Amino acid sequence: SAAGRIGNPHIVETFDAGELPSGEPYMFMGLPSRHPVTELGRQRGGLSVDEALEIVIQAAEGLAAAHAAGIVHRDIKPDNLFLCRGDAPFVKILDFGISKFAAEHAEHRLTTEGTPMGTPYYMSPEQVVGAEDVDARTDVYSLAVVLYECVTGRVPFHADSLPALSVKIFEGKYTPVRAIVPEASPSLDEVIGR
Repeated sequence: SAAGRIGNPHIVETFDAGELPSGEPYMFMGLPSRHPVTELGRQRGGLSVDEALEIVIQAAEGLAAAHAAGIVHRDIKPDNLFLCRGDAPFVKILDFGISKFAAEHAEHRLTTEGTPMGTPYYMSPEQVVGAEDVDARTDVYSLAVVLYECVTGRVPFHADSLPALSVKIFEGKYTPVRAIVPEASPSLDEVIGR
């Protein structure tokens, strides 16, 4: 609810939240009228570098607002980035369900420290091990994985089990974007690598 009230156009709005007389929780949120980034990629057989950059830049603007409010999303992935209806892509970030408040907002923590949270392919090395000091940089890492996937059509690290995937994430060795999409700019590999 706090994330939805940040007021950034790239974060889905939350209008109200509470509990019904029956005890069931409710939340009234804005409903993006299109589909997640993953669906667009499937429909088009991948995204152009320019489309991917536009989507990721907008998501970065929304995340910057969340981070300024002391909120770390912790589950940035294409399924949580929705595109609203219109000619040009307009991104809305959804699902702050496992978000965490930064240390200065510790009284509002929503999840247990030391517990791995997130979607494995998009988790940063510190998330994989359930580190207590996960901060906004974990969202930046996940957004780089999203950018890589949008441009190449695959995630940088893949394995059949979480332990094997964790090792690959820690090693940090992946196929550069230009080896898969030769027309991509060398600076794109630099940004993703950083």
